[in-house]
Parts: sequence; C-alpha cells; structure tokens
Amino acid sequence: MNDLISPTMSRSALLLLAAFTGTALSAQLVLDNTLTPEQLVQDVLLGGGVTATNVTFNGLPGTQT
Repeated sequence: MNDLISPTMSRSALLLLAAFTGTALSAQLVLDNTLTPEQLVQDVLLGGGVTATNVTFNGLPGTQT
C-alpha cells in the first residue's frame, strides 16, 4: 500500500495542506443604495420588455432611497 504514495507526493500534499490551513480569509459587502425600489424592480429583477406598476416597499422607515 505504501508503494502507491511516493514520499514526494506525501510531502507535496503536506505542504499544500499547511499552506491552506494557515491562510486567513476576509470579505467585505459593498452596498449601493442609489437606486429606488422602482428602479431595482424594473432594471434588476425584470429587465427589458417587462413593465412593473404599483411597486410598494415594505421595510424600515428611512431605508428607502
């Protein structure tokens, strides 16, 4: 069974494991609130050729632009 895994392959696997284990990750969410709810529905959700009417926003006061 040991003949299937060479020492070089074992060292390479151990090196990769060590490299990825010590890596710290971080992410940041960027929000763009320049669009109104009507614009978001029309441009993002529906796209071209479809028209939305009577769009209402349900959320916290002051969060609507």
